[in-house]
Amino acid sequence: MNTITRQQFPFLFFILPYVQLSLIIDYYFHSVIGIVFSLLVAFAFGFYARRTHQLMILFFGNLFNVILSYLLTFLFLSERLTFFYQPFSPFLIVTLLTLLFILTQLIGCFWGSFFTRRYIKLIKKKPTR
Repeated sequence: MNTITRQQFPFLFFILPYVQLSLIIDYYFHSVIGIVFSLLVAFAFGFYARRTHQLMILFFGNLFNVILSYLLTFLFLSERLTFFYQPFSPFLIVTLLTLLFILTQLIGCFWGSFFTRRYIKLIKKKPTR
C-alpha cells in the first residue's frame, strides 16, 4: 500500500453510520458506552485528519454519514427509538448526536493543528551548545 492509501484507510469508518451504532449500543446495553466510544473515535478521526491534512475526506465522510443516519432513521429505526427515548423524536436525537460528533471532531482538529505547529517549531529550532 502506498502512503496516500494508508493515510485514507481509517476513513472507511464513515461507511458505518456511527450515530446509529452508538444509539443501538445504548439501546441494547442501557448505558452510554456506545456514545462515549463513538465520541472518542470521532475525536481521534478529527485529530488524525488534521495531522495528515485529510480534512476534505473528513468533511465528505461526515456529509455521507449524516445522510446515511437520517435515511436509516427514516426507514428503519424511527419506531424503535420512539419507544425508548420518549421525550424526543428520533430525528432530534440523530441531529443532536450528529452535532455532538461534529463538535468533537472539530475539537480533535484543533488539537491536531496545535500539535502539528508545536512539532514543526521544535524541528526548526536548532539545538544550541
